[in-house]
Amino acid sequence: MEPLIAASMLTAVASALKSQSWDVISNFAGRLLRTKTEPDLVVSSPDGRVYVIEAKIGRADPHFTEIAQVERLAADVERIDEKSEVIPVLVTDAPFSAAMTEMAGDVGVKVVLSGGSAEAIAKSVVDELTRKTGDGS
Repeated sequence: MEPLIAASMLTAVASALKSQSWDVISNFAGRLLRTKTEPDLVVSSPDGRVYVIEAKIGRADPHFTEIAQVERLAADVERIDEKSEVIPVLVTDAPFSAAMTEMAGDVGVKVVLSGGSAEAIAKSVVDELTRKTGDGS
């Protein structure tokens, strides 16, 4: 996914969740000591669950390292915010093999498989997160 499309998708997710009383958390910059990368988006549901969202769109073949990256970022966020349940979410448009799906489940990574426009992907992410928490309409 081109950077502008990825940014549009993440902005749309943040905006849609904010309209449903979710918070966008941006206070982790420079505090994630185990990694050099920052999460694409960190949001908190009204019930206090924290979601670390990583978008991996436009790649031909998903790789196990994508699961490991979002799981590691979520662990780092959980280390900083010890009072919240932190759930890693990987957004991708590439179908996962059975082995990768099993691995993601084993380490607690929620995979959202979606494609199309930035708006369509954002809708899939928002639908999945609000369905899980019961905060959707």
